[in-house]
Amino acid sequence: MDKVGIGLIGSQFIAELHAEALKRVPEARIVAAASPTEAHVRAFTEKHGIPHAYTDYREMLARDDIDLVTVGAPNDLHCQIVCDIAAAGKHVICEKPLCRTMDEADRMIAACSAAGVKFMYAEELCFVPKYVRAKQLIDMGAIGEVFLVKQAEKHNGPHSPWFWDVERSGGGVTLNMGCHAFQFFRWILGNRPVVAVTAQMGTYVHQDRTRGDDDAIIIVEFEGGARGMAEESWAKVGGMDDLAEFYGSKGVIFADLLHGNAMRVYSETGYDYAVEKASTTQGWSFCTFEEMWNYGFPQEMAHFVDCVLHDKPPLVTGEDGRAVMEIIFAAYESAGTGKRIEWPYEAPRDKTPAEMWMPPPIGTPHEQARRLQEGYLRTLESWYDHGLCPLSGQGRGTHGALVTCAWHVVLAAGVPEADARPVVAELLRVTAGLTSMRLKDQTKADDAAQYWDPSGEMGLAHGYVSAGRQGLRRVGVHPTFRWVAHGAVYHPSQHPRGHGLNDAQVSRLGRHLHNVVGRRGEKPRYGQRVPDEG
Repeated sequence: MDKVGIGLIGSQFIAELHAEALKRVPEARIVAAASPTEAHVRAFTEKHGIPHAYTDYREMLARDDIDLVTVGAPNDLHCQIVCDIAAAGKHVICEKPLCRTMDEADRMIAACSAAGVKFMYAEELCFVPKYVRAKQLIDMGAIGEVFLVKQAEKHNGPHSPWFWDVERSGGGVTLNMGCHAFQFFRWILGNRPVVAVTAQMGTYVHQDRTRGDDDAIIIVEFEGGARGMAEESWAKVGGMDDLAEFYGSKGVIFADLLHGNAMRVYSETGYDYAVEKASTTQGWSFCTFEEMWNYGFPQEMAHFVDCVLHDKPPLVTGEDGRAVMEIIFAAYESAGTGKRIEWPYEAPRDKTPAEMWMPPPIGTPHEQARRLQEGYLRTLESWYDHGLCPLSGQGRGTHGALVTCAWHVVLAAGVPEADARPVVAELLRVTAGLTSMRLKDQTKADDAAQYWDPSGEMGLAHGYVSAGRQGLRRVGVHPTFRWVAHGAVYHPSQHPRGHGLNDAQVSRLGRHLHNVVGRRGEKPRYGQRVPDEG
């Protein structure tokens, strides 16, 4: 064999990178590509001069002239595709993250092992020229004993819609970008065993697009005292940032992957392309060149092709991808529980990382309501403390606040709005004895649940309070409660989503709160904001 025959699965962003990178590898020959949408795969193969196109990857796997297959498909498809590739006797390059569950990871590894094929995990940071040189300096002792490695990758969101769907992706930015950092730490530190993981994450900007995390900070502790600190974000505008810092007992290394290899450009008209995820090129910008080489993609593919051609062990394998998945699971569990997760750690086999952080509502409306009861009552207490929600009285405003608070809690727990009303009604019913609502039967609760009107005067609770986070976390519900707010009485022009209370409603609400909760002090003023909790 003088060249390795390659099949590509996928035709979008990452498959484009695979194709461009492999075209720079003299020992690689791209034979075919497969993608379920015929128009996409036809355009893709024509663009890259690939001779054969398939809409069913299994048909492509039957070709005798393919030795190696790259997987550039959504996360939820990785496991089945990898197992099918192995069964066909082809070597595998699987994009990160490896998969969605530990059970999937083990099935993939077992399938490749049983078939005697190489299972290579595509973590390009281990091939970035700048980072390769940094590791050389570290290994020769240039900065002494390393005690901290930091890696940050930040931009304004992924390139394909399926990333936002936690059912398909398995998680948010911690899974889909933190995976880079965690393998990077392991590689730089010589695959030292992990000791503990601590994480904080939330959905800070993209609440309308995902239930997953869009910004996270994770600390990974390793044997020997070294730590890795990952800062990952889908909430940062202005193009991609990819930074690394290395701290040792005798020195430091700072590496800016993109800006350090860029030109500073000012343009009043804008130009074709600056850097990945940059939304504009007008004004000042950093214009990259040889972006793919700087990212390490050609070097990565050249290494994997060489491993197949000369039967060498890969630098990064499926087992490395599995180890990264364990760290990812621990990070989500840490963020969901507020605890430091220590090793030995056994991640659940059949859950996704996102489920460790924001368990989906399960069971009947009654079961869901019981599960949400504590979070609801804690949220009410916090609203009361902010002068937003009276806990006694029989007026419409009082009931409106109680009902709207219930809707906030139920929606924050991830119940789809179309399915939320019976859960809200049941939550109001099971907590009726602890609030001012007198709901004698289910019909009354159903009627009460219909009071909620986000655009009308029941918008008193649409101060969008982020209260109740701690209460929600304690009962295993989405801990970020991200209708981000300042808990205030808003005029429509000031309201963060364009609606709120008009002047008459503000006055009426002010009198109501003054009468019912007046013992707490001064009544709310027009436009007054109460500090966000937690």
